[in-house]
Amino acid sequence: MCTLVRQVTPNRKFCVGNSEHDTFHKIFRRSIDTSIDDLMSALSLYRSILRTAQPLPYNFRMYTRRRARDHFEASRSLSPNSSEAEQALAFGKDQLKLVKRQAVTHGMFASDPLVVEVCEKYLSLSTGE
Repeated sequence: MCTLVRQVTPNRKFCVGNSEHDTFHKIFRRSIDTSIDDLMSALSLYRSILRTAQPLPYNFRMYTRRRARDHFEASRSLSPNSSEAEQALAFGKDQLKLVKRQAVTHGMFASDPLVVEVCEKYLSLSTGE
């Protein structure tokens, strides 16, 4: 008698024995944990880039947002445990450092807000967002 019965389809069941189940579970859990950790670190990196770009002027902020979105969407198809995924995360971390440097530089040499930024603030205040 098997120790684990899983429902595959409404009409068919299959059994997995103890040793087979343990091996399958260990491998599956390790790959799931790794991919979830990679996914969470990628999402955290994406949010950090967007958050860091917030104090930049409108044109730099929108450029950073577009560039980050494009790179993360292009990297979406990479397998989580591959070297390409690690390289993409390393590239993203380098880009985050670059955006932080830009934000610091902008803070030292602040300028008046653009007309677009003033209009955005006015629209967000009038709509209550």
